[in-house]
Amino acid sequence: MINIGNDANGSSKESFELAINPEKLNITGLDTISAKVKLSSGAAKARLFIKTGADWKWSDSGDPVPVDSKGYTTLSISLPTAAAGVGVDLAAVKIIGIKIEDVSYDGGTAKLYLKEVSLEKAVPEVDQDVE
Repeated sequence: MINIGNDANGSSKESFELAINPEKLNITGLDTISAKVKLSSGAAKARLFIKTGADWKWSDSGDPVPVDSKGYTTLSISLPTAAAGVGVDLAAVKIIGIKIEDVSYDGGTAKLYLKEVSLEKAVPEVDQDVE
């Protein structure tokens, strides 16, 4: 990742996407997709995104969150919330990716580290009052 331009606030005018095209991924019925990321140096903001269905409908983890080199940051998408979006088809995931935005200008380069990507399903509550 190389930052070659910045706005009046010192943030990059550019954004970068790191994405993978999973073949035939169906995440219907799952609750969360998460990824842990950090930078080798500098700071930026990031969000996790998916594109689904025939129209490649975008869903993401919400407002970009700060990431830097101090530790991994978890980015998560609530899949039931994403599924409620018009045109979103969790049975047809086209792309899973990380979008890097607002890169702080330090004149250097940085690597994006991806520690893990996880798909999770909530465990149903068990009634503790069984006699």
